[in-house]
Amino acid sequence: MTEGVEVEVKYAVDDPGRVADLVRAPDSRLLAGFEGSGPVREVEVLDRYLDTADGALEAALARARLRETSGRVEVTFKRQGVVGDGGVTERTELEGEATADLDPGCWPDSAARRELVALSGDAALMETARLRQRRLVRDISRGGTRVELSLDRLEALDGESVVATRWELEAELKAGSREDLAELANALGVLPGLSLAAESKRLFALLAVAESRRMGDAGR
Repeated sequence: MTEGVEVEVKYAVDDPGRVADLVRAPDSRLLAGFEGSGPVREVEVLDRYLDTADGALEAALARARLRETSGRVEVTFKRQGVVGDGGVTERTELEGEATADLDPGCWPDSAARRELVALSGDAALMETARLRQRRLVRDISRGGTRVELSLDRLEALDGESVVATRWELEAELKAGSREDLAELANALGVLPGLSLAAESKRLFALLAVAESRRMGDAGR
């Protein structure tokens, strides 16, 4: 693995119960020889996606978010990814400590903060989408390759209100070979009820809020 690079594949999930069983008790016969490693973890995170009013990050094919987990806040900066075998996507991903404040000047210095400020300049940041994730997480491994499996219940938020939900499975390479992750992706891709995710989590939240507000306006 290269520092500052994210390598992962994401699937839409039709049967979360079945996938939850696979995360809790990995079956190597279904996972290209990968076996469970370490305990199952349950995590809740709140993601707030950021951009300037004129969409400076969107125009640069970049994304930024503030992620809140158990009172800790991190900023993540990503570039558009390149999709390879089995839907595996590789992209720049930088992370750093932050605060809940939308002003990067209030955050500690980090590579993620510097890249974000380089694109946003002096323009104020605004929240463009909000998403809560309830995640069931388990590491799996094969030889020297370790992958984090995460079954995520996505909740698109308009303020504090949930306007839509969706399930996704992520397989993210944490150590080892990209080729091994591609083999795992091919194995996951043929399992019933899994299909490559058609849109990003951010876009899911954006579209869900827009549709909810449209329906609300139509009902008035």
